[in-house]
Amino acid sequence: MIIKRLFHCRAQVNSKLNKLISQLEQKYYKGNLESAKQEIKWLNEYIEINKERGKTEKLEDLISRRVEQNEPLQYILGDQPFGPLNILVKQPILIPRWETEAWTHEFANFLNQHLSKSPKNLKILEIGVGTGCISLLLSHLIIKGRANILGIDINPAAIELSLKNKSIHAKNYINNKVEFIQGDIFSDDFIKELVEKFGEIDLIVSNPPYIPPTQYSDLTPDVKQWEDKNALTTRDSLGLEFYSRMLDLTKVKGLFNINSKLPKLVVEYGGNYQTEDLIKLVKSKGGEIEIKKDLVGNDRVGYITI
Repeated sequence: MIIKRLFHCRAQVNSKLNKLISQLEQKYYKGNLESAKQEIKWLNEYIEINKERGKTEKLEDLISRRVEQNEPLQYILGDQPFGPLNILVKQPILIPRWETEAWTHEFANFLNQHLSKSPKNLKILEIGVGTGCISLLLSHLIIKGRANILGIDINPAAIELSLKNKSIHAKNYINNKVEFIQGDIFSDDFIKELVEKFGEIDLIVSNPPYIPPTQYSDLTPDVKQWEDKNALTTRDSLGLEFYSRMLDLTKVKGLFNINSKLPKLVVEYGGNYQTEDLIKLVKSKGGEIEIKKDLVGNDRVGYITI
């Protein structure tokens, strides 16, 4: 196996590959050899699955893409686990993150507790679907047949990828209706059409762009050079334009079920640095927000009632 030759007989490996492996350790894992070994294992499995010839040379090429071109591992492998789902990823559509996976599980549990006490099924709108990972995982986790989920994104490539992921998981993982359509939430005409076709929703869920323009340059090269800037950053200085728009949407006649007891918005945001500004925005629009932390204790999600 290549993995054994690399880490148990490194003296026998050509000097360029040896250098690339060391660079991989330092660049992405701060010298943690075990973590680097795990990545090499995944790359080796990718080579085996795709029946590549010249395995050592191919591995050298893949590690070079990571080290020299800053290409994300997920784009090389072509997928990213998200709960029990194996989500297809494709550059430049935003790669699913573990923080998002964690709060989606928590949110699904919250919804299931609500459904256990209510006979009414849910209508959920996701704004900015990317790969479709949130809508698809919710469809899997929510009590079967109790939810109707519609995901929208302005990027047609994101909708295409979401539909592919839906098709792949339809047989074994999709327990509730889920659809994906292209649309611009800043277009009043689109929102009007949404009300006419989809009817009243119970809530919006979203992991929207939230990085202020002044902080975009601070992102790591594997993010800046590969992932869609429009899915990451906003036009306003605080990174809040999407939250402001979603808060305004709660006032659109016919869009929301006014009798729903659920939060109107459940949104991921940038974390501790953005909490105060988000709270101020929500309160200025007449709402209240409950902040949820991620697994490492950072502010991550807002449950907004209005």
